[in-house]
Formats: sequence, C-alpha cells, structure tokens
Amino acid sequence: LDVQTGEWRHWNEAIAEWVYPGDAGLEFTTLFIPTLDSVRTHFLIDCNWRKGHAVLLLGGSGTAKTVTMEMYLTQRTSDFDAEAENLRWTKNNFSSATTPGIFQAALEDCLEKRMGWTYGPKRNAKLTMFIDDMNMPEINDWGDQPTNEIVRQVIEMCGLYSLTKVGEWKRIIDLQLVGAMSHPGGGRNDIPHRLKRHYAAFNMPLPSDTALQQIYGVIFQGRFAPEKYAPPVIEVAALLTPMLVELWREIQSKMLPTPAKFHYFFNLRDLTRVTQGIMMVPHEVIADEQVLVALWKHESTRIFSDKLNTVQDKVGYDAAVQQVIRRFLGEDMSNRTQANEYFVHFLREPRIDPESGEELEPAVLLYEPCGSIAVVRDRITNHMKVLNTSNKTEKIRLVLFDAAVKHIMRITRVFALPRGNVLLVGVGGSGKQSLTRLAAFIFGLETFQITPSESYCLQYFLDDLRQQYQIAGMGKKVAFMITDHEMKHESFFEYINNVLAAGEVPGLFSAEDRDQICNEMRALAKTERVREFTDTEDYLWKFFVNRVWDNLHFVLCFSPVGNTFRSCARKFPGILSGCIINWFFPWPHTALLEVAHNLMQGFPLEAEARVAAGVGKLMASMHETMISVAEDYFQRFRRHVYATPKSYLSFVELYCRIYRDKHERIRSLADNVSGGLQKLEQASKDVRYMTKDLNTKEAKLHEAARETDRLLIEIADSTADAERKKAEVMSVKDILSEEQAKVARGTEEAKADLAKAQPALEEARNALDAITPQDMKTIKAMPKPPDIVKQILDGVCILLQLPLAPVSTQSVHGRPMIGDSWRVSGAGLVARIDFLKMLTDFASESKDNINEETCELLLPYLNMEDFTVQRARQASGNVAGLCTWVRAMFTYHNIAKVVEPKRAA
Repeated sequence: LDVQTGEWRHWNEAIAEWVYPGDAGLEFTTLFIPTLDSVRTHFLIDCNWRKGHAVLLLGGSGTAKTVTMEMYLTQRTSDFDAEAENLRWTKNNFSSATTPGIFQAALEDCLEKRMGWTYGPKRNAKLTMFIDDMNMPEINDWGDQPTNEIVRQVIEMCGLYSLTKVGEWKRIIDLQLVGAMSHPGGGRNDIPHRLKRHYAAFNMPLPSDTALQQIYGVIFQGRFAPEKYAPPVIEVAALLTPMLVELWREIQSKMLPTPAKFHYFFNLRDLTRVTQGIMMVPHEVIADEQVLVALWKHESTRIFSDKLNTVQDKVGYDAAVQQVIRRFLGEDMSNRTQANEYFVHFLREPRIDPESGEELEPAVLLYEPCGSIAVVRDRITNHMKVLNTSNKTEKIRLVLFDAAVKHIMRITRVFALPRGNVLLVGVGGSGKQSLTRLAAFIFGLETFQITPSESYCLQYFLDDLRQQYQIAGMGKKVAFMITDHEMKHESFFEYINNVLAAGEVPGLFSAEDRDQICNEMRALAKTERVREFTDTEDYLWKFFVNRVWDNLHFVLCFSPVGNTFRSCARKFPGILSGCIINWFFPWPHTALLEVAHNLMQGFPLEAEARVAAGVGKLMASMHETMISVAEDYFQRFRRHVYATPKSYLSFVELYCRIYRDKHERIRSLADNVSGGLQKLEQASKDVRYMTKDLNTKEAKLHEAARETDRLLIEIADSTADAERKKAEVMSVKDILSEEQAKVARGTEEAKADLAKAQPALEEARNALDAITPQDMKTIKAMPKPPDIVKQILDGVCILLQLPLAPVSTQSVHGRPMIGDSWRVSGAGLVARIDFLKMLTDFASESKDNINEETCELLLPYLNMEDFTVQRARQASGNVAGLCTWVRAMFTYHNIAKVVEPKRAA
C-alpha cells in the first residue's frame, strides 16, 4: 500500500534497478542486489525499527538473513536523516561459547557514561546492535540460556547490573536490538520465549529461481557485455546462472548432511563464491565459450567438490557437473570439457633486470588456465627454492605430487579473494601447514602462526590477534594459520568466529588504540576512498576493519579424527560459513611412491636396482593395505584405526633408520671379519716366511752347535791353562802388592827427602830475588873483583857448565887458592842482562840436570873456608846470594840422587 497515493502496488515496482559498476568497481564483499524478497523484508524491518521495536529474522542457512539485515542497517545509517540523527550500528555474533560476560563486555565497549547511572552509545549517537546467530549460546543444565537472559534484560529493563561494582544498575538509553537466527530444531537451539516475545519475527525463505537469476544473472550480464565478448561467449554466460542453480539444487538433494558429513551445507554463499571466482578471470583470458565453461566448472568444483570427504561423493559430483553441462550446452561441450582445467594466479614471471639480476617488478597475479599440472609443479618448485634460499631457518622440502600441487592451487585461489579464508581438513601429516606456508609465499603473504606453550592463554592470543590486525590494517597481507591442537581454550574459537563473521572482535582495542588507528587510517582513506570519504571516527574505524577483513586471511587446519572438528563446527557456525573448505584425502598410490622415493633418495641401499625400486613400492603397498585393513576393522568392530600420511612418513623414516643402523652394524662386523681374514692371510704368509727362515737358521744352528762343541773342548783345555795362569797371576799379584807397598814407602821417603831440599831451594830463590841489577852492575864495574866473588862465579859457571880456566893454584894472604876463571867466563856471565833470570830458570827447570861430575868439580870450592855467605856479603853485599844459590843447588843434587832411585822403583 502506497501511503502517499493510497493505492496497492506490486513489490516489483519498489525494486531499484542495479547497475553493473564495471570490473574494477565490483566488490563482492559489499555487493547487494535488491530482490523482491529483500525489498519486502527491508520494508517490514523499517516499519518496526522506526517505532523502536526489536526485529528478528529467522531462516535456514544461506537465506541471506545476515546480509539483508546488514544492508538495511547500512542504508538506514548512511542516508541524510541518519547523519542528522547520529545513527550508528554494530554487529555481534553469538556462538556456543558466548557467555553473559562476553556479551556484556561487547555491549559496554559501545557505551559511555551520560549522567549518573545513565549510559548511552558513544558520542551521543543512537546505536542499533545486530546480534547474529542469537540461538547459538548453550543451554545450561536447568534449561536456561544465561546469555540471552541478559539480552532480554537489556530489552525489557533498558539496563543491566555492573560487573565491577556490586549492585550498581546501569540504565541504557538510545540502544535498539535486532537479531537473526536459524530455525530451531535439528540440533539447533531456540531462544527463551520471554526474549522472543519482545521481537517482531519474520521468516526468510530460500530465494526462488527468479530471484537467483535476478541476483547472479545481472552480474554475468554486466560482465559479459556484447562489446567485450563474442556472441558464443555471451550465450554461454547467459546460461551460467541456470546451470549453477541446477547444479546447486542437485547437490543439495543428493548430498545431505550426516554425522560423518555434518559440514554438507550448500547455500547461497556457495553460489556467491562461485560467481566471485568467475569474476576474477581477466577479460583477455576468456577467449571462447569453452574457456568460460571450463572456468565455471573449475569454480564450481572448488566450492562444491573440495568440501566432499568421500570418493563416491566426488564421483557423483563429477557426474552431476557433466550432466548439467550436457543438458544446457549439449554433448559436444560436455565432451570438450570432460577433462578438468585448472586456473591459477602465479604462472607469470617477474620482470628481472638483465644486467643486475634484480627484480624490477613482481610477477603479475593473473588468474588464467595452467595448461597442465607439470607446468604448475615447475613454478611451485622454483618458488620453493627461492623460499628455502631466503629462509635459512625453516626450509620446506615437499614432494610435489599431483594432489599436493592441486592443494596449493586451491589455497592460493582463496588468498586471491578479499576476505578469503580457508578451512583445511585432513589427518596428521597431510601437509596442511607446509602447503599453506608455501602457498602464502607464492602469493606474497606473510605467514603467522601462534607458538603455544603451557603459559599461553587467552590474553596472549588476543595480543597476537591485535598485532596481526594492525599489520593487515596497514595493507600487509597476512595468512593467520591456526591448528586445532593450538586452540588450548574454547574461547579462542569464539574470537575467531567473530572475526570470520563480522571482521572484528568487540573490545579488542582500547579507546586510545582506536584513536591512534583512526589517525593512521585518515591519510589512506583519503587516498583510496576519495568520493565517499567522511572524516568521522566511525567511518575511519569501519575503513580499518574492512582493510583487515580483506587482508587478514585465516587458515584453519583441522583433523577429522575425534570430535574437535565436529564440535567446533556445531558451536561456532562462522568456521563453516566464513571459510572455503578443502578436504585432504589419503595420499594416492603415486603420491606414496613419490614420497618414498624422495625420502630414500641418496639413501645407501645396497641392493640391485630392481630390488631397490621395489622397496618404495612395497612401502606404498603396505600403507594401502593398512588403510584397507583399518576400514575392515571399523566395519567389524566400529572402532577407528587411522593410517595417516604422518604414520607413513614415520614408517619410511623408521625403515631408513633401522636399515642404516643394521647396515652400519653389519658393515662393522664385515670389517671385523675382513680384518680378521686379512690378519690370518698375513699370518699365513708370515708362517711360511718364518718356516723358510727357520730352516735356514736351523742349519746354521747345527753348524753353530758343532762349533760350540769344538769351542767347549777348547774352553775346557783353556780353562786348565787359565787356572794355572791364574795361580801364577795370583803369585805375581802378591809380589806386586809387596812391591807396591815398597814403592809407596819409597815415595813417601822421597817426598820427605825432597821436602828437606825445599828449604834450600827457597833460600836460593830468595837470595836471587835479593840481588838487583844494580848489584850486578857494581861487580861488572870492578876492575878486579874480590877473590870470593870470582870463586862464587866459578861455582856458578860449573853448575851452568860454562868454560873454566885450566886448574891452577895461587896464594892469597899466604893460603893456597884455586885459580879463578874470571876472564874466561865470569866477566862475560856477569855482563849478561838476563843473568839473574837465567839462574832462576835453571833452578826451576834444569836443576835435575846436575850430575855427579859437576858436584865433584864444585866440591873444592865449597870446602874452601872463605866460600861462605858471610864472607861473600862482607865482600860484595847482596851478591852473596849467589853463594847461597850454588850451595842450594849442590844440596838439592845430593838429596835428589838419593830420591831418584826410590821414585824410579
């Protein structure tokens, strides 16, 4: 009913025409195409909302409840009247882990104190809070939902009690609540009736085929315009929506959820994701209709088939796809697209400087057909080498069999989508984390993974999440990888559920942090959103959240073993609805062979080539046998035994380790045996050599024995002679001992006698020392020296054996005297300069040459009465020392002639 004209109008007349914004302006994250159902629902919501009534939308999964409410609130709070009234809205997602405390904290984060105990939205705004999945909080043992009781209290009493100050009531104004929930039943909760009575509830049915054609058909119609594509392509593009809806309904009817396939939900989100994938391909790639059909099949397979967890379902899906193509496009097109075509983003090479080898421009990420798996494998191998070169700590060594290559292509496809998140489901060791790291590197994403420890708690998780929010908000693309083993607390999933569903976590940032982030976003928002930029905190914060939502890609890695995955999917619906599922199947036989070959490459397997090649085949066969036996075991006893890729890797590594240990042990034993044999052989050679040498030495020994016998006889004879000689020697020894004693006595006597001559020698030396050269000059100057001096000099000449005058006598004072030899030798002797030295040398060196004849010649002089020292001193003073010297020499000779025989003896 038109209130202005009062006439009835059809709802179709109220639908605004949607205009295709162009390839560059098409944003699926904010895309909303009005339909009859959405216009009608918006009208009903608006009628209640303007009156301040709470509105609740009910409907099955994929009926666009959330999008319808979000688009209404966005439109309502962005028009002119809303700006004047300062209208705002926010979203809060409930899950089974949402507690009253979490809801109250999220609500209080949006409020500020107005006056007294009165609180209201910040900046005097009027706030509408949209609560999605209201029926998700768990029901306690008494049948209550405490979280929804707090919601009821807020609606019914316009306030709640403070959690910090006991008994303090907080009155809340300018707040209106709206919500959405699934139909209760089928394991889904209902909300309390006391809460339900406050809502105006409206059911959201599944859209009709006409509505679906109106939504997706206009997108394909705008994209495949006649001025850009050939008529055959446009004709096929017009059939893409009916084909997609037909395939969707076929899968919905045949692949129903079961306890083992609880994630088999196919809704409008899947249709949107298929359409979004088709829109990623550039205009120039779609050269003909076959490429377009292959692209449609590829995108449908990525959304529908990748989440299937049995081979039978995948085979059924492939048959359904070909049947749809055959029905709409004919048998020929079905045959031409029978083989699967794959589209990837990373086939292009970066632009490299030919001189320096540096990368000038990164590779263009163009979504295009890859041609074959081998081409993609080569590209991934090159990227893996670059990654391992740049990352020295954590190297990735993957065996890129076909299944692994396909998983990387699927993960990179999700990374290319704004707000693209992926849920990887596979048993341990399937390669989920390694493939994610490699895919993130290929697509230029920074990989982040929490490092849980015993002290890792919710606060640490929120700190990590806050850090990644800031990185993604500044434009850096991040892959946030989380495994089910790292989620130590169920509350972690509550915040992940909020991020996947709404893009933000209430209360994650403080007011100061929000202000700082808004200031940082202001310049970016002015640059990227020139036309729609509004310098308000709400706009800047929404701009930041949208950037985070687009750049922060969550990669959830779950194992189907156990109840963790099933429980999380039931309690946190955002995990399934906000992610594209990729199910990891057991490795095929070829993959098992390639993995075994890669792990054993370079392994020292000492066997024939045929046997060595058969070891890998045997390992693959044993693993497949184990899987088959585990399935039979489950069918018989209903108990699961899992043979995972991780166990296969452990099996191969265990075999290599045991083989290496055994090989080393056998090698050691073989070396010992070989060494023993070598020693035995060497010993044998030594024995032969020693035997030969022994024979030679034995002959010599016999000869030596005979010689010894002969020598013994000789020795016996010699011994007798030796005994006789010994007796003789002993007798001689006795005689010699007696002689030695005599010699010793004679030596002692000689020493005693020589000692007697020593005083005379000393006296002669002293007398010579007393004579000076002047004394000798005095004698020399005498024309006629005294007779005593001449006689003393004659005695010196006799000792020196100098010439003497013939013997004569003369009378001196009436006494007869021997004639002197002054003129013959005495005068010349005194005239010698070295006279005294000559006497000294004679006394020390030549005194033993004095003989008996010399002494006989000297004796007459010595017997003379005047030949004394006193008489000589009276006549010539110190020359009297020559008299002492002559007498000393005579005395020495007399003693020496007695001692010499004793010394000789």
